[in-house]
Amino acid sequence: MLPRDKTSNGHTAESAALSGAAVAPIVRYDRGARVEALDLVAAEESVLIEVEVGSGPPVEMGVTMRTPGADRELAVGMLVAEGIIEQPSDVVDVETGSRSCGSRAASAIVVRLRPGLSLTQQDVGARVLRSAACGVCGARSVDVAADHLAAIEERGLTVPADTLCAMPDVLRQTQLLFGHTGGLHAAALFRPDGRLVRVCEDIGRHNAVDKLIGAALMNGDELRDSVLFLSGRAGFELIYKAAVVHIPVVASIGAPSSLAVDLASRQRITLAGFVRQTGLNVYSMSDRIVGGRDT
Repeated sequence: MLPRDKTSNGHTAESAALSGAAVAPIVRYDRGARVEALDLVAAEESVLIEVEVGSGPPVEMGVTMRTPGADRELAVGMLVAEGIIEQPSDVVDVETGSRSCGSRAASAIVVRLRPGLSLTQQDVGARVLRSAACGVCGARSVDVAADHLAAIEERGLTVPADTLCAMPDVLRQTQLLFGHTGGLHAAALFRPDGRLVRVCEDIGRHNAVDKLIGAALMNGDELRDSVLFLSGRAGFELIYKAAVVHIPVVASIGAPSSLAVDLASRQRITLAGFVRQTGLNVYSMSDRIVGGRDT
């Protein structure tokens, strides 16, 4: 769905106060008319994430392109989802600010871990997955990446197919920044009965999931009996993140990749794709999706 028309300068300027959006002057052609206006676009900025342990030198997690906002949740979620830490209590402090980068300042997030933990730059290179969205080849193979993951525990959770099919509309109604910019991914946490717990948006789909995981863990949300719903496609790295925090059901509006299906099957995660009001496809662990009639 396209973002709603924003030719009103007043409306756009008011909406610019939204975190994660920026104002851009545009020329719009509409039904043969040429109109100068202001539009909202999704904000995209780079941020360096560093981890400090004790008195040792900072360890760089790397630079990611993200939508500003929820930086603490992004950092904590990334560290948990990549297996660097086990829970938010491993984090002593998260500092956000800027670093000098030549003649300009760059955003930075510094995460300080509790004493007793250890982390080196070599650890990060060996353990951190690189998203396909970044166009960077991973430092490890898929098999090695998933070797340490435990399969999802069977807890008798089921989700009605009709409930999953209603989630895209629920998600769309809560995507405030997408409604103004049309340029953001979303990740949402739902209960099996369809109740929405929280939504995070970002210009990067993997960042949106990291923000959601970080916010959920920091707020004590239950993840083992929940549904992760994605506004776009379901790639390997997103299923991997769900597996790390034991989310049993992942559903997406878009398509899954072959590696995502393989990993979901291996970890006993229910993976659904092409979720619409009218139906969906289930690629693994279909017994958790109930309802419908056989034909």
